[in-house]
Amino acid sequence: MDTLRLAAHCRGLGFSVDETKHVVALVAASAPDCPPPEQVNAVVESRLRTVRGEIRELQRKVRELEKVRTYVQKRLA
Repeated sequence: MDTLRLAAHCRGLGFSVDETKHVVALVAASAPDCPPPEQVNAVVESRLRTVRGEIRELQRKVRELEKVRTYVQKRLA
Protein backbone atom coordinates (compact mmCIF):
# COMPACT_ATOMS: atom_id res chain seq x y z
CA MET A 1 0.00 0.00 0.00
CA ASP A 2 1.50 3.35 -0.91
CA THR A 3 1.97 6.05 1.70
CA LEU A 4 -0.85 8.32 0.55
CA ARG A 5 -3.40 5.52 0.47
CA LEU A 6 -2.25 4.31 3.89
CA ALA A 7 -2.53 7.83 5.30
CA ALA A 8 -5.98 8.29 3.73
CA HIS A 9 -7.09 4.93 5.14
CA CYS A 10 -5.89 5.89 8.63
CA ARG A 11 -7.60 9.27 8.43
CA GLY A 12 -10.78 7.58 7.21
CA LEU A 13 -10.70 5.47 10.37
CA GLY A 14 -10.47 8.64 12.43
CA PHE A 15 -6.79 8.46 13.31
CA SER A 16 -5.31 11.80 14.29
CA VAL A 17 -2.53 13.30 12.19
CA ASP A 18 0.03 12.18 14.78
CA GLU A 19 -1.41 8.64 14.89
CA THR A 20 -1.38 8.52 11.10
CA LYS A 21 2.25 9.65 11.01
CA HIS A 22 3.09 6.94 13.54
CA VAL A 23 1.45 4.21 11.43
CA VAL A 24 3.12 5.45 8.25
CA ALA A 25 6.49 5.50 10.05
CA LEU A 26 5.96 1.94 11.34
CA VAL A 27 5.18 0.71 7.85
CA ALA A 28 8.07 2.63 6.25
CA ALA A 29 10.57 1.40 8.84
CA SER A 30 9.65 -2.22 8.23
CA ALA A 31 9.47 -2.13 4.41
CA PRO A 32 9.41 -4.38 2.51
CA ASP A 33 8.07 -6.51 5.36
CA CYS A 34 5.02 -5.84 7.50
CA PRO A 35 5.51 -3.84 10.70
CA PRO A 36 5.71 -5.76 13.98
CA PRO A 37 2.19 -6.92 14.84
CA GLU A 38 2.50 -5.91 18.50
CA GLN A 39 3.23 -2.30 17.52
CA VAL A 40 0.38 -2.14 15.03
CA ASN A 41 -1.92 -3.79 17.56
CA ALA A 42 -1.02 -1.15 20.16
CA VAL A 43 -2.00 1.63 17.75
CA VAL A 44 -5.25 -0.12 16.81
CA GLU A 45 -6.15 -0.83 20.45
CA SER A 46 -5.57 2.81 21.35
CA ARG A 47 -7.84 3.97 18.52
CA LEU A 48 -10.51 1.43 19.52
CA ARG A 49 -10.50 2.76 23.10
CA THR A 50 -10.92 6.29 21.80
CA VAL A 51 -13.76 5.33 19.43
CA ARG A 52 -15.55 3.36 22.14
CA GLY A 53 -15.32 6.39 24.43
CA GLU A 54 -16.72 8.59 21.67
CA ILE A 55 -19.58 6.12 21.15
CA ARG A 56 -20.42 6.18 24.87
CA GLU A 57 -20.44 9.98 24.82
CA LEU A 58 -22.65 10.07 21.72
CA GLN A 59 -25.05 7.58 23.32
CA ARG A 60 -25.25 9.83 26.40
CA LYS A 61 -26.03 12.81 24.16
CA VAL A 62 -28.74 10.81 22.37
CA ARG A 63 -30.39 10.00 25.70
CA GLU A 64 -30.30 13.65 26.75
CA LEU A 65 -31.67 14.84 23.41
CA GLU A 66 -34.46 12.27 23.59
CA LYS A 67 -35.41 13.63 27.02
CA VAL A 68 -35.49 17.16 25.65
CA ARG A 69 -37.54 16.05 22.64
CA THR A 70 -40.05 14.27 24.90
CA TYR A 71 -40.36 17.38 27.07
CA VAL A 72 -40.86 19.65 24.04
CA GLN A 73 -43.38 17.29 22.45
CA LYS A 74 -45.40 17.25 25.67
CA ARG A 75 -45.39 21.05 25.68
CA LEU A 76 -46.63 21.06 22.07
CA ALA A 77 -49.56 18.76 22.86
